[in-house]
Amino acid sequence: MLPVLTAAETRALDRETEARGTSVGALMERAGLAVARAALAMAEGGYGRRVVVVAGKGNNGGDGLVAARHLAARWGMGVDAFLLTDPSSLAGPASANLESLRAAGVPTGPFDTDRLHHALGRADVAVDAVFGIGFRGTAEGAHAAAIEALNESAPPVVAVDIPSGVEGDTAAVRGPAVTADVTVTFGAPKVGVILYPGAAHAGVLEVADIGFPPDLLASDLGVLEAGDIRALWPGREAETHKRRSGVVLVVAGSRRMSGAPRLVAEAASRAGAGLVTVAVPEGILPAVQAGLTEATFLPLPEGSAGSASEAAWETVAERLGSFGAVAVGPGLSTDGQTPAFVRRLVRSSAVPLVLDADAINAFAGRAGDLSHREAPAVLTPHTGEFARLFGMPVDEVLEDRVGLARKAAAETGCVVLLKGSRSVIASPEGEARINPTGGPVLATGGTGDVLTGAIATLLARGLSPLDAASAAAFVHGLAGGLAGEERVARLAEQFRAALPRIVRDAVEQVLGAEERLRALGFRQVRLRHHGPLARIEVDPAELPRLIELGREVKRAVEASHDVVHPLEPELRDVYGVIFWQHEAEGPLTQRNVTVFADGEVDRSPCGSGTSARLALLDRSGGLPRGERHVDLHQLLDGERLEILRRRLVEAGSSRRVRQRREEKTEDVEKPAKGSALDILAEPSAGSTVSLWRASRA
Repeated sequence: MLPVLTAAETRALDRETEARGTSVGALMERAGLAVARAALAMAEGGYGRRVVVVAGKGNNGGDGLVAARHLAARWGMGVDAFLLTDPSSLAGPASANLESLRAAGVPTGPFDTDRLHHALGRADVAVDAVFGIGFRGTAEGAHAAAIEALNESAPPVVAVDIPSGVEGDTAAVRGPAVTADVTVTFGAPKVGVILYPGAAHAGVLEVADIGFPPDLLASDLGVLEAGDIRALWPGREAETHKRRSGVVLVVAGSRRMSGAPRLVAEAASRAGAGLVTVAVPEGILPAVQAGLTEATFLPLPEGSAGSASEAAWETVAERLGSFGAVAVGPGLSTDGQTPAFVRRLVRSSAVPLVLDADAINAFAGRAGDLSHREAPAVLTPHTGEFARLFGMPVDEVLEDRVGLARKAAAETGCVVLLKGSRSVIASPEGEARINPTGGPVLATGGTGDVLTGAIATLLARGLSPLDAASAAAFVHGLAGGLAGEERVARLAEQFRAALPRIVRDAVEQVLGAEERLRALGFRQVRLRHHGPLARIEVDPAELPRLIELGREVKRAVEASHDVVHPLEPELRDVYGVIFWQHEAEGPLTQRNVTVFADGEVDRSPCGSGTSARLALLDRSGGLPRGERHVDLHQLLDGERLEILRRRLVEAGSSRRVRQRREEKTEDVEKPAKGSALDILAEPSAGSTVSLWRASRA
């Protein structure tokens, strides 16, 4: 799991690192150098290019001053530096770096809006070092004017640690905020660049290693990664049966919402439950039964409105002990006696519970009652349900989702999965996790019901409430992301039907790729998830063997389209093979090599692995048989190209189709050709090798 730091944790990290012998000045020097490298890559060269650096006070401004010095003295760029604070107010390393910048021949002067606009008009890149992670509130005066000037300018913007105007601890944006193309953060990402709306301002996020001790890079907040889910997802033993594979009770539905039980039940089955029983008001039982062929059923007494009556508790109580988990809430309604039935069920159940929708609404304004229960529970509210539960405005919920999820978990004793783009999962003990998968495609009725069924299955199969909510949310979001590639809202019915394929592909194929490579004898293989892409990292020492295997697969593919090769699933769908070559000396401290199937080798400087170019996958676009060299602009229409561009940007690639703000025209790099199987570059000491492939087999 990737740790995510708050402002307080970051300050503590600085103090502890200094106590171990690394000065703040040394950290600032390394941070500024990392920013300078990112700016160099964005400017696509050094000598003769121009950069604008806008610096505020404190360490963030000091990082910007270090970057300005390196870009001028080391790479020969023309630098325009603007200070948004009185130089006499700078102290410590920031003050020393201002003097070093002046000694390098770079003039610095007070902020002037006209001068800034003029400098930005001729710049190739800009560096935002106005505010750091401690910023809260709204930028005003010269700071607001500087932010607006950066946003209105044509050159790409590199933000230092966090885009200025974004709150570091909440990701809230209350006024003007820089919209960066790249954000270089140090040691570990901060809350403000992981959660929305702040994440929308960060662009491509690069995490730079500036020498923090690894054991200090820890937090009780983290971002879920593919390897975490692989470790959590339960398998099935060879000698097992349906009751050992998880038995789930679904309590859902009413006369007005008879479709919800089906979505929950089928999602539970397709997430791996061995047996699902559906308890619904007796009046809708025939309709629900007609759509479900694998479940068993339990009719519930109902009231005049067609929803479960309080007497339904007695019916459920008789059978409750035979289940491993209960999913309750979707479609139940809050009519009549139904809320009383739900509260009785939650209070008395000895079986783990997942509460969604109307099960949460049954406790509106009385959240404290949720702590009076016997069994573990997971709450899955969206922001509206959360606001009703705790009696607060929706806008207030959005302002601090991590903090409020933690507070809710502590007050109720439940694991709280606060849904949204990048859902937050919090435990009563204070641990919190952010799920990076999913997106707008999940904003359609019924997708929450699918998530509820998946969580219930994992609870029934023995996962803890925190792990069940985390694993289900990750795979649920991945399913939504893949189902919604073409930017259309998918009906929950279609989404639910795709769940078993997503579970199989995501867990067994994509996340299992590392095991298949290890089985071939490769060492130190690991996989990291990046939105809809996954990155497989291989020990550079084994690159020659990987090259030969790639050539072998390529030769076999050319000879036969029906080739079977042990590495074929990994190399057939490769986007590109990237070599990050680190050099101890010289103007290029890092470069990448991308090799295309037609033999073309692209070598270019880059700030980090996230700035490596990728060859686009030819098979995903329907490459004609026998064709190896296809221009993507001829093969794909504009909409599909935009989808591919978005996926690469979200995955952290700098193969950018960049909109220059003034010209409003696309600056498109040379389209990649082929499937990148012909790997020609040779390894060098200090290289990192990554194979990028789609997360869908």
